[in-house]
Amino acid sequence: MRDLCNLRQMCACTTQIFDLALIHHVDDGRIGGPTSGITECVKYLCEYILLEVSSPITAGDSVDFLKRTKVRTELGWVTLPNHTLRLRILEGLGYTGEKTKTLKPAATPGVRRNMTDEDMRKDWRPDTLFRSIGGCGTYLSSDVPNILPASKEIARKFHDPRVSDRHVLARLGRYLSDKGDWGYVNEVIKIGKAKTRLEVYEDASFCGDENSRSSTGITIEATGFQLMRVSQTQPGLPALSSGESELRSLSRSCCCPLYTKQLMHDVGYDCDIVLMADATAALGAAANLNGSRMRHMNLAETFVKKCIRDKIVKTQKIGTKDQKGDLYTKHVDVETMKRLSTRYRDCSDVLLKKGTVLQAEHHCRPEACD
Repeated sequence: MRDLCNLRQMCACTTQIFDLALIHHVDDGRIGGPTSGITECVKYLCEYILLEVSSPITAGDSVDFLKRTKVRTELGWVTLPNHTLRLRILEGLGYTGEKTKTLKPAATPGVRRNMTDEDMRKDWRPDTLFRSIGGCGTYLSSDVPNILPASKEIARKFHDPRVSDRHVLARLGRYLSDKGDWGYVNEVIKIGKAKTRLEVYEDASFCGDENSRSSTGITIEATGFQLMRVSQTQPGLPALSSGESELRSLSRSCCCPLYTKQLMHDVGYDCDIVLMADATAALGAAANLNGSRMRHMNLAETFVKKCIRDKIVKTQKIGTKDQKGDLYTKHVDVETMKRLSTRYRDCSDVLLKKGTVLQAEHHCRPEACD
């Protein structure tokens, strides 16, 4: 198989003969490409291993993948989050049964509050229930990035939840109360073999941590046809200024896109990495290829300077209103939520066309492919 594949990672490879992309993990996987090529590839693999193969996935079909459901559409696919996690949050908060008739859904998962003495009072309910519901929100945020700020704020209070923290948790539950049929929509637009832009949005914020004010960096990778990755990182030491915090985040944001660019190159797409940020001070410090005045910084935190000098990445200044990282680092208003969160939406129409979840239908033995 190594002779036929351009193997960069043990879990992802491409075939030059069949023009396919193969993604596998331990004992399961996916093959994407032309139907004729998939048939030939499966036949070739069955000469050496025993396979369980489903029928080709077409529009309307769905598959279970890591406890979430992916529905194939005409232009891409829809990812339906783990429904069990959402139900556990609502049940833990008591938002079930008759309560749902009078429950008012929230427009945003979180809101910035001014704390009072009553809000800082110790709550009488058990802390274990708070941690259990908050843990479900943390896992659910991997499928619903919109709730990242709220879930992070809740997780920060696991050790000693107060009345105000219960309010944050209750608002998260009200936001998810009417999202039973919502999913994350990815639509693939054919871009050909020409160069495309791999846009990397970078932002750093303290995410409502009033005590330590430690900043959290967010990295969003997006191409012209889909959102590819949202990741958060938090440094060990607090930055001495907002410009330094943004520069640290810029350096960390250069790492993951390098792997994504190589992976896209392996499957036949050439792309340019464009690092997009709204911090003028950080972009200026990154473009300054000498030591500058930030001499106390670690060498790894200036990695972005090397990437710019070697022309591996490009930088672009964007306005604050165009900063998509705000959605994942701080509580935003309803208008900003609607403007930046366009892929997480109601998928009732997709669910009406959803067919049966595909399973392996037959065994392909080596002797059966003679």
